[in-house]
Amino acid sequence: MKAFANTAKASSPYSAAFTGGGFLHAELSAMLPLFLSPDRDALIKEEILHNNILRINSEVSRKRIVAELKRRIDALPLRFWDFYRGLSGYAQVVAVFFVLLKTYRLLFDMHIGVAVRRWQSSKTTIETEDVKLFLDELCVKDAFVASWTEKTQNKVRSTYMSILRKAGLLEEHGDSLKHVSLSDCDFSYFLENGETWFLEACLLRPFEIARVRSDV
Repeated sequence: MKAFANTAKASSPYSAAFTGGGFLHAELSAMLPLFLSPDRDALIKEEILHNNILRINSEVSRKRIVAELKRRIDALPLRFWDFYRGLSGYAQVVAVFFVLLKTYRLLFDMHIGVAVRRWQSSKTTIETEDVKLFLDELCVKDAFVASWTEKTQNKVRSTYMSILRKAGLLEEHGDSLKHVSLSDCDFSYFLENGETWFLEACLLRPFEIARVRSDV
């Protein structure tokens, strides 16, 4: 059974690792200078030991958060992080959402397959049951996802919904989807670097995407 699980995991593009950290906007912004420093390894090791930035009491928890931050930061090129550091406020929050979708294949497929599909079908709400149906369908195709416990699947669903709320794509108290509202220049990186799909992921309508394209 263990050998089968390891084989299934090795052949699957999916992971539930994002549930161990969540959105992590503040933590990412605070730790980014360390990760981009030439002394990266030494500085990160020092942070894990001394907790000067993260302010997380448990060293085990700090190691887990640092591992997820590393995964996310390494998923994007330096030019993205230069763009990210020039953003502020909600635009930076939306950029973190992009990082999550680029880092975790499950989040990307789930978002496109559930929220974006519903939005494009003129369904303006989303519930955990919609996400459950997506995971149920995925379990038929992916043995590793099918091996997850109900607790893990529940955590995946709840974390995704929480991420939508923090990214401003789902109302804080309710089930209504919302599109991202940013200035056109805040989308410049995505248009200039072949990531136009992200505008759809932000639930922009075709005419809005066309306007952004013409303005950037």
